[in-house]
Amino acid sequence: MKESNYKNYRIEAENICVDYHGKVALYDANLRLKPGQICGLVGMNGAGKTTFFNALTLSLIHIL
Repeated sequence: MKESNYKNYRIEAENICVDYHGKVALYDANLRLKPGQICGLVGMNGAGKTTFFNALTLSLIHIL
């Protein structure tokens, strides 16, 4: 991803990686949301939507 000016984004997550017992579920996932921006996450079953959301929200819990 390009270098960002973090002040422009409400949420910015880069290079999210998740594995389960050595099997890669997510690799290098990124998200940037500006204030007021609405985002949808779409994909086939097993694509990693819930895993991405869980990784993102668990990260936020540790920050807050």
